[in-house]
Amino acid sequence: MRHLTRSTLAAGALKLGGLAAFQAEASVVYVDLVPDLVTANNATIGNFLDLNGDGSDDFAFGHDATDTGSDGQTDAIAVVFSDPSFVMIANDAGFPSATRFGTGSTIDAAAFADANKVGVLAIDDFDLNGGGVRAQAGNWYNGGAGTIGYVGFAMTGLPGDVVGTDYHFGWMRVGVSAYDNTSNSLVITAYDYAYESVAGVGITIPEPAGWALFAAGGTALAARRRRRTATTA
Repeated sequence: MRHLTRSTLAAGALKLGGLAAFQAEASVVYVDLVPDLVTANNATIGNFLDLNGDGSDDFAFGHDATDTGSDGQTDAIAVVFSDPSFVMIANDAGFPSATRFGTGSTIDAAAFADANKVGVLAIDDFDLNGGGVRAQAGNWYNGGAGTIGYVGFAMTGLPGDVVGTDYHFGWMRVGVSAYDNTSNSLVITAYDYAYESVAGVGITIPEPAGWALFAAGGTALAARRRRRTATTA
């Protein structure tokens, strides 16, 4: 039985309180998604991930570009979802757009003032804001060109955690393809993710060259691959 269900479509905010103090030497756990996880026109929530490793899915992706708006153009949307009991997504204030972090950014409690269990990556939709006008939103839309960025998440439920109190901060590197007015618009690709092993400790997104040090054993990085399910709710 998965944590994640269609109920994640409803909005929900996270209050990060009582974060654990620094109790041990923090280390980054890095997970390489091999092969890259591509989500395209899955119609509902799908491509599930088990971020906290408890045997139940707590993160997923949604994409649809199969509808045509009243203006004759393709409506497309790319979204990430989470089970709010275990994972929350860093969002901008207002419209639930996932915050797009870049290299050098530190993800900690301050990033989750507007956390949600839904994060829109990109959307191009007729009448999105009413008034019979096509509109766009999302930090991965990038003027229709698409882009790669980092989704921030706060996760609980690792061994030793007090669920709902101890949160581990992490990032996921995600790309969204360009809007090209076809069913291939705004397709999602997830590449990898990482999180801090100690609750309450912020994580800084390294420059790409930094991962070469991890591969060479230059840091105390725990590198592993996690099996994914490809089922839908």
